[in-house]
Amino acid sequence: MNLAIVCVGAVGAGYSAYRMFGFYERLDDALKYLHEAHPEVWEAIGRPVGRLWSPKGASSFSLPGPTGWLNWVEGQEPEWLHRLDAVARSKVDSLRRAKRALPVAAGMFVVGSLIGFVGLVVG
Repeated sequence: MNLAIVCVGAVGAGYSAYRMFGFYERLDDALKYLHEAHPEVWEAIGRPVGRLWSPKGASSFSLPGPTGWLNWVEGQEPEWLHRLDAVARSKVDSLRRAKRALPVAAGMFVVGSLIGFVGLVVG
């Protein structure tokens, strides 16, 4: 029984970590694409860097910049969004969807870790 509890906790924590790391991988990809294909947009959103990606001359391993540029009310898109091509728009839309799921993934990580810890302590 306790092993099952530990396994459930490990699966929950692992899946949520996978989701969180996936967000940062997509963030790096989108920022790199924006920097290369739409440098004026990258400048307009504050020259953000990703988790592992940054332009030449910047820190190569830094904390990702603020992602507030992904926040806007539907129907009130920022001006720079209309200048993007279909590929960049798809990447930004994917990031927005993933960002909304981050609190759920973080919660799953905490709950999964607690379940696994309880399973180990009780067992």
